[in-house]
Amino acid sequence: MIGTLNGKLKDIKEKTDNLPNDPADQSLINAELVLIKAKTDNLPTDPADQSLINDQLLLIKAKTDTIPASFVDQDDIDALHAVPGIDSATNLLMRDVIGNKSDSHSGSSLFGKIKQILDHVHSTIFTFPNLADSTVLTKPAGGWAGGYGVIVEIIPANSVNAEFDLHYMSVSNISANGQFQIQLYSGAGGAEVAEGNGFAISRTAVQSQEGTRPIMTRLFPANTRISAAIVGNGGAMTVSMKLEGHKY
Repeated sequence: MIGTLNGKLKDIKEKTDNLPNDPADQSLINAELVLIKAKTDNLPTDPADQSLINDQLLLIKAKTDTIPASFVDQDDIDALHAVPGIDSATNLLMRDVIGNKSDSHSGSSLFGKIKQILDHVHSTIFTFPNLADSTVLTKPAGGWAGGYGVIVEIIPANSVNAEFDLHYMSVSNISANGQFQIQLYSGAGGAEVAEGNGFAISRTAVQSQEGTRPIMTRLFPANTRISAAIVGNGGAMTVSMKLEGHKY
């Protein structure tokens, strides 16, 4: 019994021999406090400073203020798909490019251009002079250097009451052999403006380019006056002509 008790006391002594004289040594506590103080000294007076929080909230608000109430705002969608005005010149959205079903051939939208093509193909044809002999053009002597002859009216002003272009030139009665060029003009008498640089025709001993030949012109405003003159090599000569076009 005594032996057992002595053994227990020996075990206790071995463990307590390693304890410091003061289990709660003040120097150890002080050392730990110094380490803690070194870290806490760097903390702000108020770790959650309200002014810093407010600044961040203002930044967040500035960004969220620009977000629409709905990311897919129905009003915005409706505005993008609204039909533009007739012949609108606006070119900002897809609807402006597509156009209005009532756009005219003068419009710049896709529908306006389609309308222009349809009018070009299917519109009313006209001929000038109408129900009358062809207009006679006279070339002066002197060849090309002699310049164009007198400008002669083919389509009088106020005769075509819609926009139009010209598609065919009917040539007859070329009076002499040679190479020639017929120039078309638009505008009032004495103030004619040349349209392009003319259409070529010729006549030889075995062949004359008489008949109807295709031509291309710009779109003319309604009621435009059209006239013509001729130039070429060789001496003086005459040629008769008519013009055919389409209204738009």
